Amino acid sequence: MDKQILEKVLNALKELAKRKPIFHSEEELQNYFGNAMLMLYPDSLFKLSRRRDAGLNYPKPKYDLWVEFGGIKFLVNIKYVTSAYKDDEFMLLDQGYEETQIFDFLKDVERIEKLSKDGVFGFNIFLTNCSSYWENSENDLNIADKTEVKGSITWKKQYLDLKGDYSCIWMDYSKLKKSAPNSTFRYLLFKVY
Repeated sequence: MDKQILEKVLNALKELAKRKPIFHSEEELQNYFGNAMLMLYPDSLFKLSRRRDAGLNYPKPKYDLWVEFGGIKFLVNIKYVTSAYKDDEFMLLDQGYEETQIFDFLKDVERIEKLSKDGVFGFNIFLTNCSSYWENSENDLNIADKTEVKGSITWKKQYLDLKGDYSCIWMDYSKLKKSAPNSTFRYLLFKVY
């Protein structure tokens, strides 16, 4: 069944890339991903996780989306990081390559791992048009293509302890304009137990 769920998540991403190759925000991506799951699999359910009031100090939710399909429940965390890109409809900000983004992504992985003792599993998705994430393997903290992430991670006095071993295999999401900088979007998908 796990392989079937993985295929459904991959199918939702493929379908989404055809209909929506670029997003204004991470929240928009989360909404569209949930809707893609519903469109492809009408008997699935999904719920977005939100803080009640961004001005209050509520703890970060442990997931972005809760999905149920065929009696199987799983969580999805989605990270969307952009480099500067502009066309007639979109003007994306340059969030650039930052190890902070990587650490936050890995922290989301750890959150789902901690829930796995209750039989929960999930997926963490990192979508970006910043090629440094899939090309840069020289930093201490990286998720470059064909690298592995596992075990204890210390970064700027912050600590993570990942239980799983995660292979970083970046996959193409969309290509907007061939000559425009930052027009290629790729994603990294971790299945988390």
